[in-house]
Amino acid sequence: MCRRAEQLANSVDDLATVEVDRGHPLVVRDASERVEQVEAAPSIPFAFTTFPGEIWRTPRSWVEHSYPDVIYFNEVDKGGHFAAWEEPDLFTTELRAAFRSLRNDSASG
Repeated sequence: MCRRAEQLANSVDDLATVEVDRGHPLVVRDASERVEQVEAAPSIPFAFTTFPGEIWRTPRSWVEHSYPDVIYFNEVDKGGHFAAWEEPDLFTTELRAAFRSLRNDSASG
């Protein structure tokens, strides 16, 4: 591998940029460092489930720092980056639990 390609590969390993919620960038340098949010957090109810097979496990403290209105947070025992495909029943259960508090049960029949 040429030196430039090697440097690029190392840079990608050291720094990951993730686009979340309408393209708000978060920069994650290392699990021991804090998450730096570039723009203001959205002021909508936010639910988060972390799956063990994800690229990294997002700690609750990061979620609460980034989103002020966390209405649901859970860590499950199975599933990964493609949780809806890998564990559809678990994913559906989590989705329902996450937004149960916002449902209008009188409208559901």
